Amino acid sequence: MSKSFLPNTDAGLLAWTEQFNTNISNDFLAVGLTQSQATAYDAAYSEWRGKLNAATNPLTRGTSTVLAKNLFKKEIVALSRDYARIVQAFPGTTDQQRSDLGLTVRKARTPIPAPEFPPSIDIVNVEGRTVTVR
Repeated sequence: MSKSFLPNTDAGLLAWTEQFNTNISNDFLAVGLTQSQATAYDAAYSEWRGKLNAATNPLTRGTSTVLAKNLFKKEIVALSRDYARIVQAFPGTTDQQRSDLGLTVRKARTPIPAPEFPPSIDIVNVEGRTVTVR
């Protein structure tokens, strides 16, 4: 199983979403997103930051603020994954842009050449319904 590009901790996720939000806000077209997607992510990031602050501030921390933070964390993670898929699939996105966005930079694949000779099978022996091949 591959490692997720999203951090597990709330503080780590806040830092990652801030970096992602800043980069897609600056140049959303270059990574395959629309202006409405960038605006929607900015609104989601702002809401995530607010809910996390309310859940960690001793003056506002309570069962309801922690629950609201945990529920919205699932939403921001799902939105981040959706947008990351779009960015990864967009042909104009460079590895530098992926790295700046905090996404996994995939290794370049080298194709395996076709074999020089076709495979062959030799039937060595047949006894009833048992066939020995080489």
